[in-house]
Amino acid sequence: MSTTLKVLHVASFMGNIGDNANHCGMRSVLAENLGCELAFTELEIRKCYANYAAADRWAFDDEFVDLANAHDLVLVGGGNYFELRHSYSSTGTTIDITPERMAKIKTPLVFNALGCDVGAGVTDENVAKFGRFLDAAMDMKTCLVSLRNDGAMGTLERIYGKKYSDHVYHVADGGFFTRVPERAYPELPDGCDFVVVNAAVDMEDVRFPGRDGLLSHEAFCTEFADVIGRLLDGHPTVHLLFAPHMFSDLKAMSRVMDAMPDHFLRDRVSSLPMLHGQNGHDYVFGVYQRALFSMGFRFHSNVCPVALGTPSIGLVSYPQVAYLYEELGMPERAVRVNRPGFGEPLGQLIDATIAGAGNIRARYADVVRSLRAEVDVLHKDIAALL
Repeated sequence: MSTTLKVLHVASFMGNIGDNANHCGMRSVLAENLGCELAFTELEIRKCYANYAAADRWAFDDEFVDLANAHDLVLVGGGNYFELRHSYSSTGTTIDITPERMAKIKTPLVFNALGCDVGAGVTDENVAKFGRFLDAAMDMKTCLVSLRNDGAMGTLERIYGKKYSDHVYHVADGGFFTRVPERAYPELPDGCDFVVVNAAVDMEDVRFPGRDGLLSHEAFCTEFADVIGRLLDGHPTVHLLFAPHMFSDLKAMSRVMDAMPDHFLRDRVSSLPMLHGQNGHDYVFGVYQRALFSMGFRFHSNVCPVALGTPSIGLVSYPQVAYLYEELGMPERAVRVNRPGFGEPLGQLIDATIAGAGNIRARYADVVRSLRAEVDVLHKDIAALL
């Protein structure tokens, strides 16, 4: 193997700061395990989506095959790219590659730590198409498939039984291994205990439909603002920091703030900027690392605190966050917040988190060590293909 490995990395790199955490952690561990320098060619997967029409749109076509074969390794992911809701695709997912074209790729091909998700719906046709894709991937001697620890393996088994799960790796999202450099934050208030909050309201009809016993987003905001108010009243040193991971989170946090009293908003609530890329990752997750604890909707607003040793509380309005904590053996660290009355258990968990922060940090360190051992197995098998 050469000392520098040319890696074609197909994933999303801009627009959601959690993706940057994922790649940062994965790349550092992969380089360490392979024992060489990695030179990445980044191919933004969102530019092959059906709704992307700019001139630099690309496709999983023969040109992609040629690009793949010009590298030493092809990584697809991590990310939630095995979401089975795309009827236009030959696989039912955003990875729209036919078995025949995939077989032309001679470079080792790794589908890395992907989510397998049916939360937004699935059709029998897409189940059949994705099954054919998995059959083709399993037949390739130079292809490995891995699913991330967000309930993806359970979803795969509920759809296909054990047909594929014994041949698919189960690994942690790369965000569990992210690190941030030390830096100063002169713009943030001194002497405060920061509580980071990530709010999300994309897929509002799924998260907060306002029917069938589930809250509307407006009703959620009213109850959540009450929980925050009790936190700030009870802990005078706490300063709340909203942390948008992507553009749509700005709408969610704005609605929560609309439900909060003016005196808190003017004095004890701030917002981190919406940033992109590696520098944005370092800034945002550096704040997470300093926080007393965090609460979040998004997957990486729960993954990264574990990596950084910050006690976290999962705000569940979509199944993946609940599945994540279940797979980590800590289901008690998540609260479903789209049902009436969630404020009481959430308030109790906040109190327990503050009181038991030291034990939670120690437990997170054990979890990360265990997850690293699983990833090392996958990376050893990648090395064997090179």
